[in-house]
Amino acid sequence: MSLSILSHPFSIIILSSLVCFTFVDYFFFKIKKKKINISLIIVFIFTLLFLFHYLQYVSLITDTIDWLKQPDLKFYSNFYFSKFFGSRLLGVIHLAILILLSFYLWRKIIGNKKMIFLFIMLFLSYLTPLVYGYLLKPIIFPRYIMFVLIPIILLISILIFYLENENLKKFLIFLLVFINLGNHLTESTLKQFFYDRGKFKPDFDTALEIIKSSETNNIILYREIKIDKKPDYSGIVLFNYIKTIIKNKKYEINLVNRNLENYRGKVWNLCLTIPFNDCFKPSNNIKVLSERILQGGIKLSLWENKE
Repeated sequence: MSLSILSHPFSIIILSSLVCFTFVDYFFFKIKKKKINISLIIVFIFTLLFLFHYLQYVSLITDTIDWLKQPDLKFYSNFYFSKFFGSRLLGVIHLAILILLSFYLWRKIIGNKKMIFLFIMLFLSYLTPLVYGYLLKPIIFPRYIMFVLIPIILLISILIFYLENENLKKFLIFLLVFINLGNHLTESTLKQFFYDRGKFKPDFDTALEIIKSSETNNIILYREIKIDKKPDYSGIVLFNYIKTIIKNKKYEINLVNRNLENYRGKVWNLCLTIPFNDCFKPSNNIKVLSERILQGGIKLSLWENKE
């Protein structure tokens, strides 16, 4: 558990679920587990020390993390189920089955400690980041709580097999197998074995190949200057990343200084339209000779400054 928390802070939700479950186990089932409680206390103390250091680090970069938004009302209609299961229809079906079976079989749930733990974990996985987002800054995102698929799938599976009506049980099993198999056969999960997979990440390799084979091998990563004068952390990361690619693949490409004031001649500008959307010319003195949009939101432009 300690190693998990070090790897990702959201693992604290799992620790919180275990702590809550020990209270439920003690007050409702009258079971005392001294060794487990001592272990949880030790891990909890370690977690507090880690959080103290982690929150200090986050406070240094929190102003630059502004792409996360608190979910709107639409989120509460599917709780990311549409993203977890591949489409909005499949998400609604899985969510509806989970909710209906939970209400229908709630007497069996409250007598099963394993299912109680799964529900606690599922509940806290959504509640914790949502409350944090409303009070401080948004932190919830589908891939950050992807682990909720484990309790979701386990709960749906267990609840279906708890059904006493055999016809209903077989129908639900067939329905879930059919729609999930159909989704895999029609989406990219299967098609990736027969077709070239589209690139969703920025295609820097193609951009650098174009530059390498062109009339000039100079490249600049010009971005719009921010008014607040804060350090451009995103631009620094992009600069270092491109520099690493050029070095590793031994491209004969010159990554020039970002300042265009004293630069004359033709130069390639590479910028990301997603999520920055700040691909602008620095002045009217720069002539745009060509522009090209590559996969992954890369905008590659050939500029010329004669003055």
